[in-house]
Amino acid sequence: MGVWAVAVHFASVSAQYVAALHAAGLKVFVWPVGSVVDAERMLGMGVDGIIADDPQYVMAFANRRTPTGVTTAHVPDTLAGSGWPSYSTASNASRTVKNGFVTFSYDAFTESSTSLLGVPLRSADSPATQTITTTLKIIAAGEDQTRFVGFRFAWSTDNDTSIVGSATSNGYYFTHRLNGTVELVRVAAGSYSILKTSVWSSIAADQAIPLRFDVTPTEITVRRTDTNQSLTVTNVDQSRGGFMGAIGWGLIPAIGDTTLTY
Repeated sequence: MGVWAVAVHFASVSAQYVAALHAAGLKVFVWPVGSVVDAERMLGMGVDGIIADDPQYVMAFANRRTPTGVTTAHVPDTLAGSGWPSYSTASNASRTVKNGFVTFSYDAFTESSTSLLGVPLRSADSPATQTITTTLKIIAAGEDQTRFVGFRFAWSTDNDTSIVGSATSNGYYFTHRLNGTVELVRVAAGSYSILKTSVWSSIAADQAIPLRFDVTPTEITVRRTDTNQSLTVTNVDQSRGGFMGAIGWGLIPAIGDTTLTY
C-alpha cells in the first residue's frame, strides 16, 4: 500500500513497538503530546516525530532547561502556541488572557475544581540558588475560605501539566488560602508533607498577590512583597530544578509575568 509511517496515540507506544516498526522500515509518529515529560519519554523510545497542539513549547523544553541568567515569561496577547500549558478538572474550562494575567474562563464555576496554569520556564538543579518572582490573582472564588491559590516550583519528575502528581512526583507547593493561611508543602515520591504553616493577610477575588521565592541549597523563603510577610523553611532536600506554575483549588487562579533568575 506504500505506507511509510504510522501515527499512534502516545499512550499506546512502547520501545518494543517502535523497534518493531523500524525493523519493518516504517517511521513512528506519536500524538497528541501536550506534556514535555511525555515528549521526553517518547523521544527516549526512539520515535521519529511528535504531533502536538503547541509544538513550540515541546521543542523549547524537551531535554532542555531555561538558560542561566534572568529570564521572564511575559503574559502573551494570545495563548495559542504560546508555551503556557494548563490543566483543569473542569470540563468547561478554557484558557484565556484577562487584564495581563493568564487564567481560565468557565461556563459554570464550581468550588470542586482544581487547576494548573503552567509557566514556560524550566530551571535546572544547578545552580541550586535561584529566585522566582511572580504575581498571582484570583478571578473568582466561592464562599469556602479554605480554598487556595498557590505556586508549584522545582517540579522535576512528574508530568508538567498534572495538578495532582503521581508516585514519582517531586517538588514544592506554596499555597495561600482565602482565609490567610499559607503553607509550604514538599512532595517526595508522591508523598505530600506540610513543612511550615503561617497566617498572612486574607485574600479575595481581583486582588494581586506579588510573590518572591528565594531558593538556596539549604532553605526556601517565600515572601509576599506587598506586605513583606514571609515564610522560611530550612533543611529542604528536594531538587531545585523543574517546572513551575500557578495552582488553584476551588477558585479560578490567574498568573502574571514570571521571572526566573539563577
